[in-house]
Amino acid sequence: MPSEKSLIVTDERDFEVERQRLLEWTDRLTSLQQRLVKTGERLVKHARYYWLLLAEGHLTRRLFGSMVRRIAVLPIPTG
Repeated sequence: MPSEKSLIVTDERDFEVERQRLLEWTDRLTSLQQRLVKTGERLVKHARYYWLLLAEGHLTRRLFGSMVRRIAVLPIPTG
């Protein structure tokens, strides 16, 4: 039967291994969060850009109405 001292060392080693695993996991989580934030920033940037392009096009109410009517007349695809 192992002595108490060897059990303590094993427990300390196990603790250190688990601590390292936890640190690696949190590092991966942090990098995933950073990537998601960067992706969101890019999406917002592109949305703002295209919104400005649409605003610069001087889309009049009459032109917009005619576009909506043309879209409404299109057949709805089935399947």
